Amino acid sequence: RQLLRDGRAANAIVWRLRKNGITWTVKDFSKRSWFVRTFIGPFLIRRELAALSRLKNINGIAGRAFRIDRSAMAVEFLEGDSLERIRWNISVSSKT
Repeated sequence: RQLLRDGRAANAIVWRLRKNGITWTVKDFSKRSWFVRTFIGPFLIRRELAALSRLKNINGIAGRAFRIDRSAMAVEFLEGDSLERIRWNISVSSKT
């Protein structure tokens, strides 16, 4: 298991792990404050799973995702650049 993001405040802790030959990204809100665990985390998980479900047949979008429990979800890990990195590269290249 590899920590990808510590997820401070209202953000999930994000792990990458391998289970049964599949690499997963796990987002976990269970170590956050009561308010985040009870309201924000479940809302964000539900929203992300719904979006992934609608986009699942698009190349480059993870096809497998599921809720682990109220505070956590797993998404099949896909190698590549994160949206944050892509956004950063675009903003840097547009300034030059």
